[in-house]
Amino acid sequence: MSKKKSHENAHSLFLEGKHEELINFITPHVKAKESWAEAMLGQCYQSGAGVEQDLAVARHFFELSAKQNDPQGMLLFGHHLLFEGYVEEGRRYLEAAYNAGLLVAADYLAGSFLNETEDQSSIAFELGLKWLQISAEAGNLDARHQLGWIIGERGDDESLSQALSLYEKAANRGHISSAQNAGLAYANGRGTEIDYEKARHYYAIAAEGGLISASHNLGVLYCEGKGGDTDKEAAFNCFNAAAAQGSFLSSQSLSKMFAAGEVNNIPPNKSLELAWLMIAEQQAKELGQIQPSILSAKKHLLQELAEDEKIGAISILELIGETTPKWVSSVLTDQYKSGDIVEVNPEKAEYWQNQSDGPSEPEGENTAGLSTDTDLASLPKPTQKFVEWLPKLGLNEQQIHGLFVLVGFYTGTPRTAAELAEVITPIQQALPHDRDTIINHMVDEFFEEYQFPLDEFCYRSGYKFELRPIQVIKDMDAIYLLKFQDRGLLDPSVNKIEKLADASRLFQSFLFALGESTYRQNRSMKKAFLAGVYQMQHMGQIDLFAVQQISNLISTSAPLVVGHAFQAITQNTIEYSLSCEVEQIPLHRLISGMNHDYVLQLWEFQRVLFFHNEQRIKGVAELDSKGWHEWVIDRARAFSEAYPTQLVGFSRSGTTLVNVPLWEEEVDNFSRCDDYINFVWGFSSTKIKNSMELLEYKALMIHVIYASLTISRENIQ
Repeated sequence: MSKKKSHENAHSLFLEGKHEELINFITPHVKAKESWAEAMLGQCYQSGAGVEQDLAVARHFFELSAKQNDPQGMLLFGHHLLFEGYVEEGRRYLEAAYNAGLLVAADYLAGSFLNETEDQSSIAFELGLKWLQISAEAGNLDARHQLGWIIGERGDDESLSQALSLYEKAANRGHISSAQNAGLAYANGRGTEIDYEKARHYYAIAAEGGLISASHNLGVLYCEGKGGDTDKEAAFNCFNAAAAQGSFLSSQSLSKMFAAGEVNNIPPNKSLELAWLMIAEQQAKELGQIQPSILSAKKHLLQELAEDEKIGAISILELIGETTPKWVSSVLTDQYKSGDIVEVNPEKAEYWQNQSDGPSEPEGENTAGLSTDTDLASLPKPTQKFVEWLPKLGLNEQQIHGLFVLVGFYTGTPRTAAELAEVITPIQQALPHDRDTIINHMVDEFFEEYQFPLDEFCYRSGYKFELRPIQVIKDMDAIYLLKFQDRGLLDPSVNKIEKLADASRLFQSFLFALGESTYRQNRSMKKAFLAGVYQMQHMGQIDLFAVQQISNLISTSAPLVVGHAFQAITQNTIEYSLSCEVEQIPLHRLISGMNHDYVLQLWEFQRVLFFHNEQRIKGVAELDSKGWHEWVIDRARAFSEAYPTQLVGFSRSGTTLVNVPLWEEEVDNFSRCDDYINFVWGFSSTKIKNSMELLEYKALMIHVIYASLTISRENIQ
C-alpha cells in the first residue's frame, strides 16, 4: 500500500472515531519510522484517541515527524511549541510547514504575532497582519473576517472600504459574521454609499446562518420598505424568528406590528401588543438590560387597557408559553405570584415555574462536601465521581461551580466547524448537552453576573484588551466590549500574573467569583456550564476575535491544579484523573511539556515518594513543607543509589531552570530550596494559603530536588 493511501486510511479512521483500529494500523508504520505515522500517533496522544492522553508523548512524536521534514509533523510540532511558550522555534517550524504547502500554518503564525502585541506600529503586529493576509488570500474565511475587522478599526473611509471588500468575499462564501458586518456597512454607509438592497442581501445570508441580530435587521428593512418593496409578512417572519431566539428588539417590533394591525390582516390588538411587550421586557432583563422604551410603552398601555384586555394578554401568553422557551413562563410565573394583572394563584405560579426550569432532575445520592442533590444529578456517573473528588484538590463547592462555568466559556467560544468538532467531542462525553438548543432559554437570569468576574479577570491577569465601541445602528450610544470594574470579586492582592503563585491565586478567586451565582441559587453544575456557554456565545456576537482571545487565555494559562481539573473535563480525561493520587495532579500538569524520557524517569521517581510494593505509604500526605522536603531528599538519595548510572540528565528535560540549588550542597538545605521556589514561582512555605497551594508547592519541590539530582549526576558523568 502506498504512503499516500496508508495516510488517507489512517486519517479516515481518526475522523470516524475508530481509534483502536487506527492504533493497530499505524503501529507498524511508526516502528518503521514513517514520518506521517509519527505525526498521526502524536495526534492520538494529544487528544487521547485510542491511547491514554499524554501531551509529553504527543510532543515527542511530533518532533520525530518534524525532524524528518514531514509537513504535518512540522505544523503540529510548531503549534505545540507555541503552546509551550517556545515562540521563535515554533514559528520556524510553522514557516517550514507553510513553505512545504500547508497553508493553515499561516493562520497559526498570524495568531502568534497578533497575540503578542496590540501596537499596530510594531514589527510583530505588521508580521501578524502579513500572515493573516496570506491566510485570507489562501481562502481562510475566518482570516478574511479578522483582517477586515482589524483594517476597519482604523475608521477612515479607505480602511472601511477595504474591510467591506473582505467581508463581502467571506460572506459570499457563507461566513455569517462577515455577512452581518457587510449588511451593517451598506445599511449605515460605512466605507460605501448606503445601499439597502445589498444590506438586505447580506443580512439574509447571516440570518439564514442563525445570527439573531441579522434576522432583526432584515425585518426592519422589510418593514420600512428599504432596499425593496415593503413586505410586512416577511418582516413578521424575521422578527418572529429572532424573538424566538431571545431578541427583545424583535419582540418589541412584533408588539408594534400587532398594535398597528400589520400581521396577517389581524386588526389592531392591544392584548397582543401588551403580551409581546411583556416578553420583550423579560428578554431584556435576562440580558441584564433595562430598556426605557419598553418600560414606558408597557406603562402607558396598562393605563389605557380595560381589565378584559389585560386578562386577554395573559391568556395569549399562556398559549405561547405551552410551545415556546422559558422566558414566557417566567413572565407568567411573576404574574401569578405578584397579582399585578391576574389574581395570585400559587398553583399556576408553581406550574409555570416548573415550565421555566424545565423537567425536574432525578434525585441523586448525597455526596460528601456538596450541599445539594441537584449539583450532581444532571451529570454522567464518571463526571459525578470527578466532582466528588475535586474537594480533595482544594476546591470548595463554590469554586467547583465556577469550574463548570469556566468550561462553559471554553465550550461556548465560536469556532470553525473543524475546531468545533475537535472541542465538542470530548466535552460531550463528560457533559452531554444539546448543542442545537437555544442556550439562553435554558439559563436563568443569573447569567449576566459572569460578565463582571470575566472583565475583572482580564484586567487583573494583565491581559490587555482594546475597549471596542460597538454601534449596532446609527445614532445609538456606543456600547463597549469590556469595561473593567473592580467589584471586589477577586483577590485584591493579585494585580497581574508574574509568577505561578499569582496565577494560582488569581484562578482560585476567579473560580470563586464565577461560581457565586449558581451556587447561591442552588443550581445544578449543568446550569452553571450552560450559563458559561451562553455568556461566550452572547459576547461572540459582539466581538468574535476578542472572545477567542479570552478563551485562549483561559485554556492556556490555568495553573497546575485548576489547569488539570479544567483539562480533565474539556479533554475527557476524567477516568485517568480519578486514578491518580491528589499529590500527583500538579506534578502531572507541571511536566506536561518535558521530554518523554525525562518525564518517564521523573514519574517513576515520584512513585517511590508515595508507594512501596504497590501499597500507599501512610502519613506522606500529612507532611508539612519542611517534613516534605526531608522526605523527598531522602527518597532521592535512595533513588540515586538504585540507578547509579542510568538517570537521564536534566539537560534532556526540554525545560529551563536557572541556578538550581546544588545537590548535597544546597538543595538539602530547606531554607535555600524554599527560597529558590519562592524566587522562581512565588510559592513559599510562609505564604501557602490553602491545601491547593500546598499541593502545588510539593510538586515544585519534587521538580527542583530531582532536577538538582540529575544535574549533579550529569556533571559527574
